Amino acid sequence: MIRRILLPLALLFLLSPLLAVAEEPAVEEDPIPPLADEAEAREALDVFKKDFKARGAKGDEKIAMKEVAMRMLARTQHPLVADRLYRLTRDRNADIRTLAMLYLGYQRALPGYVGPLVVKAIKTHNTDAVFAMFGIEAIERLDYRGGIDMIRALMAHKDEGVKKVAILFIGDAKEWRMIEDLLKLMKELKIDKGWKTEGHEVRYDTGASGDHDQKMAEKIYKAKYGKGKGKAKSGGRAMRDIKPVLLETMKNLTGQDFFQGASARDWADKNEGLIEKEQKTLNEVEAKQKAEAAALAD
Repeated sequence: MIRRILLPLALLFLLSPLLAVAEEPAVEEDPIPPLADEAEAREALDVFKKDFKARGAKGDEKIAMKEVAMRMLARTQHPLVADRLYRLTRDRNADIRTLAMLYLGYQRALPGYVGPLVVKAIKTHNTDAVFAMFGIEAIERLDYRGGIDMIRALMAHKDEGVKKVAILFIGDAKEWRMIEDLLKLMKELKIDKGWKTEGHEVRYDTGASGDHDQKMAEKIYKAKYGKGKGKAKSGGRAMRDIKPVLLETMKNLTGQDFFQGASARDWADKNEGLIEKEQKTLNEVEAKQKAEAAALAD
């Protein structure tokens, strides 16, 4: 029941940039909470242990009470809390696993420590699309910079929703180190509008949104060459669906509007210095997060 509610909410939140009609002012994230000491963490865990039992409740009510217990626990920023939430990502109940992943993302004072736990949990339940999408959100909320290999793997997930959320992550998290992944995918999917079969190609581009230009290219092709015997190599439904996601991600990453993959590549080639600078900064952040995590483990 909980996951039936969580999935549409997750998709609405994570894919909202593609649904927006007008730009809305950015909502500032709450300040990162301070790191708790061990005594505070153990006190929070004692309260959680009692509340998580949800005595007397059954069914959805019991899940709801457990969710409240996890939410309250997640307010305390400490490795002991993160470890407890991580263990719950292996719970037999899918609702509990998903909620635990959600609240792992709220351990924002510990990105270098919690991030690897999130990645490990996603690997364990890789076939669970809802869980994977909440994992991507957790990586972003944590601002964890060591998860790009996992994001790259999820871009090839068999679930289309997971693929799109993983792609959007690149722009939302300003993950400049994955700009080449975006550009490569644009090229592989042949997102530049056109209709091509063996031997012939037609391009039609007015810059209009949606699939108008694609359909016009198909129409022109059929009028000019007939139905043809060759199988179309691009212009299918999947390509038309993914193109807005890729271009929106490039816009969120760079602040620039793009209508074609070729123009995105051209921008990247002309801004190599900026990209390298941003990538260097992210590498430094990742190294700092690893060092902080190692210090916490000592």
